[in-house]
Amino acid sequence: MRWTSPLAQAAVSGFVGSLIVATTAPVWRYANPTWRLTLPFVSHPGGALFSAVTFVLGVVLLGFGWFRLSGLIANTEIAERVRISLGAKVIALWSLPIVLGPPLLSNDVYSYAAQGEIGSRGLDPTVVGPWALGGGRFWRAADDVWHYNSSPYGPVWNKMAAGLVRVTGHDPALAVWAFRIVIVLSVALSGWAVVRLARQIGTDPAVSLVLAIGNPVVLLHFIGGIHNDAMMMTLLLVGLSFMRSHRRALAFLVLSAALAIKLPAVVGLAFLGWTWAEAPASFLRRTMRAGFATFAGFVLVMAISVQFNMSQGWVTALKGTGKVRSTFAPSTMSGTIATSLLHWWHFAVSADTVINVFRTVGLLMAAALGWWVMSKTARFGVELAVGVTLFLTVILGPVLWPWYLPPAIALIAVRGTRQIRPALSVWCVALALFVFPTSVGTGVGGGVSQALFGTFLLLALTALSMVAQWAFGQPVLSAGLQARWVASRAARHPVERPQSSTAAAR
Repeated sequence: MRWTSPLAQAAVSGFVGSLIVATTAPVWRYANPTWRLTLPFVSHPGGALFSAVTFVLGVVLLGFGWFRLSGLIANTEIAERVRISLGAKVIALWSLPIVLGPPLLSNDVYSYAAQGEIGSRGLDPTVVGPWALGGGRFWRAADDVWHYNSSPYGPVWNKMAAGLVRVTGHDPALAVWAFRIVIVLSVALSGWAVVRLARQIGTDPAVSLVLAIGNPVVLLHFIGGIHNDAMMMTLLLVGLSFMRSHRRALAFLVLSAALAIKLPAVVGLAFLGWTWAEAPASFLRRTMRAGFATFAGFVLVMAISVQFNMSQGWVTALKGTGKVRSTFAPSTMSGTIATSLLHWWHFAVSADTVINVFRTVGLLMAAALGWWVMSKTARFGVELAVGVTLFLTVILGPVLWPWYLPPAIALIAVRGTRQIRPALSVWCVALALFVFPTSVGTGVGGGVSQALFGTFLLLALTALSMVAQWAFGQPVLSAGLQARWVASRAARHPVERPQSSTAAAR
């Protein structure tokens, strides 16, 4: 590969972008001191403005390199194995600075470590929060949001967190590095599962790998932010691969393990039950099987919790995340705006009540739309149906963070997304920018101002993604919507047929 080739330019652009982000990122002020990647001529970190500008510059360079790579890697004149190898090597190159940098864009990993310390002391992290540590370095580093909240994660994750803390000698700084190693291995295994799934489906595995694993959200928020959603995604992808190869019992075990990491993985179990029967089955029978597979998965996870001496409190602990309003979730933003309007009209209503109503409506809409998608699994395919359902669950849920979306993006990419690559690129780069570095504010503020800004931003990005589709000669609307649009225009403006010469003579 020549350094002047387009592929090399894409690789260098992405590497420089990730290097800029990793070396200029600020560190959580309560983090325990440890080594980090630095450059001698670059402030680490500089002021808030410097960190914000370098972060945006780095993400843009990384996003540009990723977009170029996803187009270049689609060249079918090159052998498939070579293209997969090139894609994997470039992604590894981009990941290297991020792996050696500090935790990026989130403080969740410090809470993971604190919850692991709780478990290592024989306490139940699904019952008590870091306050039970009675102070100390683990407690101090954890974000205030989690100080008095128990762990909202499943027994497999909590047990592993306790094990990592023990292995690292109860050192908070070393524990953070241990969590990163686990996440890096999870992302690597996800790449293998994406390639395997794409080959099983018949789509391009090299393009799927680059779009699903090489995108800025995975690199910056999974590897950089060290989020356990990466481990859930790995198990979800592997489970769906086993499902496609008709190893359903093994798929059930793996998908249940994914559920024992984070709750959204329950979607995979529901689809496993729905598609269990080979022969055509009635809607009621499939629904019952989906419900049974989901129930059986929960029973297995409950049994694991009992074996690990943990309660089922991790499910209800999700209410702790519901206290967060500084999020781009449409239901939360709509509730915030509605509350402001009601107060302006002199209605004495509680903001919590209104926001909870909108969040409930959002969850009901997600359930209804997910049910409809499940009923169309034969048309969409299992992977795309699961991906779309996960996407709806996240978008219509009460809290939306960028690292919630990579599992949905990966499954949609696996199914073949060459036609929507421009729009996907716009959204992935934008999602990477939704959360700025630790201790760097966006100046938007909170409350209704953030809700209005977030709503405007989502609408603007939707419009920009449509413009990107048009600019690159790709369809702006799906084939079905485009056909309906043409039909409706034809109905409103019927074209008169020219009369034949015989009719004209009459």
